Amino acid sequence: SHGLDNCLILNCYNKASVTGISRAGGICDNLGSGSMVNCVSMGEVTAPISGIISYNASYIASVYPSVFPESFQGAYYSVVTEGSTASEMLNNGLNQLIDEGMLNRKDVTWWQ
Repeated sequence: SHGLDNCLILNCYNKASVTGISRAGGICDNLGSGSMVNCVSMGEVTAPISGIISYNASYIASVYPSVFPESFQGAYYSVVTEGSTASEMLNNGLNQLIDEGMLNRKDVTWWQ
């Protein structure tokens, strides 16, 4: 995605490697005023400006890895998600977001 207004990328993962000439994002390039919550990028991301997101978003919470370019201007809420698989990390992130009161347990669908 690129520069999407009011977009929400929620509870997703990427296992592919991503390579860019100038920018590359494991989940997205530039969300603009959009948000990303509880996402995991396990593939290698290679570019001069790179990370789970390569440029900007208005709000990011609970992502792994928590690597952002220097140009990132949004709000970041850090939740450490540990695990050896994407499913484990996403479920741990969901648990922590529930504990923080950001999600309601009865509304959550768990990763298998």
